[in-house]
Amino acid sequence: MSSDERLARVIADLQTAERIVADLNLRILNIERSIEEHENAVRFIQEIKKGSGPYNLLIPLGAGVFARVELTSPDILHVNLGAQLFAQKSLEESEQILTRRSQSLQQARDNLSRRAAEYMSRVEELRRFINAMLSQQQQAGR
Repeated sequence: MSSDERLARVIADLQTAERIVADLNLRILNIERSIEEHENAVRFIQEIKKGSGPYNLLIPLGAGVFARVELTSPDILHVNLGAQLFAQKSLEESEQILTRRSQSLQQARDNLSRRAAEYMSRVEELRRFINAMLSQQQQAGR
């Protein structure tokens, strides 16, 4: 394999690794948003448990449309269990479900962050290799 062919192959590997890092970072960002949403829901449930209602809420209907509702004394919440299956759960059960999900999401984020760091190390290694190859080519061309 010629030097130019090898360089082209390494550059292709670099581009692939960079795309993987970008994808992992996007997935991490989405997970972080979901973690924040779960934590906000847990905080709201904790407020409800204090019994300081009623609560005036804006409920999203979609496409930027909201309905104003009053939540007077919620004892039961409808929790998405996955695959759009909902179950009625007590405040305590709802809080526990959300906390477990948040912990699971945090673990997934940490795993993806480790993978992204591994790929970033590979990206840096490939960049150093490419720079060394280009430097050698320039010196040979003199």
